[in-house]
Amino acid sequence: MQNKTLTFLGDIHGGLDRIYHWQNLNEGSNLIQVGDFGIGFSDMVTRCQRLNTVLSAKDNHVYVVRGNHDMPRWFSGEDVFNRFSHIHFVKDNTILDLDGTKILCIGGGISIDRVERVIDNGYWKDEILKYDDNLPEILVNVDVDVVVTHIFDSTKIGLAKGDLVDYYAAKDSFLRHDLTKELGVFRQVDNAVKAAAKAHKVRHWFFGHYHQTFRIFEEQDGNGFNYIGLTIGELYELR
Repeated sequence: MQNKTLTFLGDIHGGLDRIYHWQNLNEGSNLIQVGDFGIGFSDMVTRCQRLNTVLSAKDNHVYVVRGNHDMPRWFSGEDVFNRFSHIHFVKDNTILDLDGTKILCIGGGISIDRVERVIDNGYWKDEILKYDDNLPEILVNVDVDVVVTHIFDSTKIGLAKGDLVDYYAAKDSFLRHDLTKELGVFRQVDNAVKAAAKAHKVRHWFFGHYHQTFRIFEEQDGNGFNYIGLTIGELYELR
């Protein structure tokens, strides 16, 4: 029997081949996909049915965090959207406990190309990152080991997608305003996580969205944060 692992996967935009690759190498393991899975597009439900059958054969589980290119209703927690036994669409502000590792999941982000997309068909108005005022209370009794968000603080990683932002901002007069607002919301999440940090330890923070690989380490008041940005299809085995 293969070792149980905990692996993180970058944006895939419907490209399930990376999950099949991971499935071939693992058994009884968990994979967290950091958003832009592609649910809500074309034939993804049918393809997920096939993937779920394959995953169940080796008892591997996939947990999907909401990206901006995912239909938000799949992450509502409603029973109708929890139809798969081994693919789980994680509601925002959920803390997963996977073999003792506690993982906070918060999805959402802005599609910078939204001006060229059709509402409710590839673009959803409620795609954005949202701050839950209950987050400090959610975290008060749980010292998380890992945080997963779809987006990240763009000032820490440089102006990711800068040229593309310029291109779409010329067509979308509200884009820069909304991206600035998004950054403020992200920092609320960041502050809540750090305020709740109890034990002095290194925590991992995974994100996708920017289609680039990032590795940043920061230390604050004895707590280390290892920020890991995953590019498209990138697999990162944490343990």
